[in-house]
Amino acid sequence: MKVGGPIIGVLLAGGRARRMGGGDKCLVELGGKPLLAHAIERLRPQVDILLLNANGDPARFAEFGLKVIADSVEGFAGPLAGILAGMEWAQAHERDASVIDASVIVTVATDTPFFPANLVARLLEATRGRDDALAVACSAESEHYAFGLWPTVLLPDLRRALAAGRRKAADFIHGHGALTVDFDEEKTGTQGIDPFFNINEPQDFARAEALLKARLGRERTQTGMRIPLRDASASGLCCSPSNNEGNGAPKSANLVARDPRGTARTPLGAAWRYLSTAGPRFRRKCPACPSGRKSTRRVSVWNRPYGRQPAPGRDP
Repeated sequence: MKVGGPIIGVLLAGGRARRMGGGDKCLVELGGKPLLAHAIERLRPQVDILLLNANGDPARFAEFGLKVIADSVEGFAGPLAGILAGMEWAQAHERDASVIDASVIVTVATDTPFFPANLVARLLEATRGRDDALAVACSAESEHYAFGLWPTVLLPDLRRALAAGRRKAADFIHGHGALTVDFDEEKTGTQGIDPFFNINEPQDFARAEALLKARLGRERTQTGMRIPLRDASASGLCCSPSNNEGNGAPKSANLVARDPRGTARTPLGAAWRYLSTAGPRFRRKCPACPSGRKSTRRVSVWNRPYGRQPAPGRDP
């Protein structure tokens, strides 16, 4: 598929969450923030325009700053109704400068907090060279109909299907020769995460919390900063900050980064060294102390993308 215009992302939150006791499942918190916030963070960088499909009073989503679109089909018709709402919005705004030439929408479910950060790119790649192709995500031999790339030219067919009471997403998707895009399980330590693990029942939250902690721990070890050794001395690595005055940079042989879990890292050299935002500790034998004891101090690091470094002369 050739996509020249903007990509419209639609967050599907129009269900009734019956297995959760009703209400807005997307507003239930996971890791201290609503499921909807997790979905926004993952999808926003992948699309040009972001919409929220939800029914009822849109004011309850005001804090998220999204355009809320409701189903045009009555009776909670499932994910196809939300997909239709997204297509209808794109058609109604096709003359807007920000929407002109939009030919696809991408949908995701808001109860799936770990969906891939490359979802849209993979779906687009699968449909390259195939005009008006529809594509859905797949993992562990299961198709995830809410996660798909939908050509807006399918709007008339989708509208007719829903008007005729054909609400099964699988029937519509396979009836239009949808492509499936496989996504592998993510490895986090000894655990594997299905990127499309979704929260349907209250007990799923306990597992989601555990997966979130494991994932955050992995990301912290992969996201790090660089601190020059000349600044490390000024950061108070010695047991007495005054002992560092005039000492210059500590010798790399005496400075070792250690993982918070106790796993020793490679000794720091004279060049920049990547540090983990998990909070590595430095242990250094203090040459100025009579006891020669070792001091341990947590060194704060910047929350910047991995691999970037501060400007010359700037202290971390």
